[in-house]
Amino acid sequence: MSKAKTSFLTLNLSSLGNNPDAAIDRRGLDDNFQAIDLAIANLSQNTGTGSGADAFFTFTQTVASASWNVQHNLGKYPSVSVVDSSGHQVIGDVSYDSLNRLTIVFSAPFAGCAYLN
Repeated sequence: MSKAKTSFLTLNLSSLGNNPDAAIDRRGLDDNFQAIDLAIANLSQNTGTGSGADAFFTFTQTVASASWNVQHNLGKYPSVSVVDSSGHQVIGDVSYDSLNRLTIVFSAPFAGCAYLN
């Protein structure tokens, strides 16, 4: 039996939206010991001020719901990533109601976070 080669990945961060309290939260390992389901913690909103900065927003749904109404005020149609309260990625149907509001519909109710960029 041959032994599998172990590989490591180092991630160095110098700045996360000028938020010194931001951190990477490693949620799990797959069978090959590769980090999966990364989530950025301690982020709320960056309006995109400064050279090359892009606006982002973190929405927290504390009560389980199958439909999330998100008022983000980013002035754009942002990309959306959703994780449940355990940090697992969830896929939903995103509808853009306006440049500053969107709705995400899921097949079942749950609580979690939506990361908009």
